[in-house]
Amino acid sequence: MPATMDSRERTVRGLHAACLSLLAGLGHLYVGERKGFKILPAGFLLLAVARYWWAPAAVAYLALVIWSAVDVFLIVRRGGSVF
Repeated sequence: MPATMDSRERTVRGLHAACLSLLAGLGHLYVGERKGFKILPAGFLLLAVARYWWAPAAVAYLALVIWSAVDVFLIVRRGGSVF
């Protein structure tokens, strides 16, 4: 991340990454966090399970989306992203 990035810009970029996390893990990939490579397939698996086998898995996906959005926002706000 550029050293000249101020608090407002980190907040805006964090919100962008959090919005991308509606597809769990995509926000992490956007900011360069490697854990996105694990979260994204897990999200797709939960969506498939919810769609075809067990509908309550959608609640687990929603929890993953919320956790992913909050996590990536906090990562960016702390200055830990790699843009």
